[in-house]
Parts: sequence; C-alpha cells; structure tokens
Amino acid sequence: MRVLLLGATLSLTLGLQGCVYGILYTDVTRPLTRNMDVTPNPETKLVGKSRLNRLSEPLSGLDIRVELASNAIGDAAKQAGMQKIYYADLRQQSVLLGIWQRTTVIVYGE
Repeated sequence: MRVLLLGATLSLTLGLQGCVYGILYTDVTRPLTRNMDVTPNPETKLVGKSRLNRLSEPLSGLDIRVELASNAIGDAAKQAGMQKIYYADLRQQSVLLGIWQRTTVIVYGE
C-alpha cells in the first residue's frame, strides 16, 4: 500500500508539472522593460548578463536566505562594455519550491 501511495504521489507530481507553476523546476524569461514602442534593434549588439543566486532555508519558517552576487542592470552593461542600453530581459530559475533560485538580468545594447 505504501509503495502504491508513493507511486501515485510521484506520478501526480510529475504529471502536474506542466499545469502547476514551479513545484520542481521553473525557467522563465520575460521582458524587463515594457515600453517596446521605439526600441532599436541593431544588427550588432552587445549582450551583458548579471546573476543573483539565492539559497533559502524552507523548514524553520524564519525566511532565512543567502544571496550571492548582483543583478543590477548597470553591472551587466558595464561588464559587456556598453554605452547605450536598449532593452533588458529577466530570466528566473527556481528548483524545489524556490529553495534555490537564480535571477539573471540580460541587457542588450551598444
């Protein structure tokens, strides 16, 4: 009976992964800027990335977390040697209900 319950739970968890947002793994990229009206898209553009890694402790309920690095737009642009920033994307990755998270800011410009 215990094996059957474990198998049903595992099947449900894996089966609902497409319907439920981020139980085991999430990887979403979306625009960081919403004004797409007059955004230039040059043929030769620089791409800069800055990452923020976060590790959370889920058991105590005290919201204890450790964050490493920076995800500032200016840091990403400086790393790529940009003078102008045209637009940016935000990529969010999460594992096991957010115990481990990575947020990446992707900046495009010249």
